[in-house]
Amino acid sequence: MREEMALLENALAVVKCDYEVAVLRIEFERTVASNEQVGPIAKELRVSVESLQKTISQHKSEVNRYKVRAHKAEQQLAKVRMQATPISALLWNRHCPSPTAGGQGEDFLCQ
Repeated sequence: MREEMALLENALAVVKCDYEVAVLRIEFERTVASNEQVGPIAKELRVSVESLQKTISQHKSEVNRYKVRAHKAEQQLAKVRMQATPISALLWNRHCPSPTAGGQGEDFLCQ
């Protein structure tokens, strides 16, 4: 009877071991299958990220170029305004003499 019990215990241990091996093999196969699917997706994502990073870099350099151009345009505009201020004052004084200088200010711009 004890021999039979020992044989059954050994058989049970072998079955448990086989079951654990089968479960581990199934888990391994599932993991391998999911990794095979993840590989191409990860590569595609990597390529997309690299492409977006290049695009962002190009946009940043373009923004910097436009900032420089805007700054130069602002400087030019300031120069033109500084040059135009004395000229417009001179033209205004010629066109609309002051009442103390004898002019009547007849023009509609002078009123």
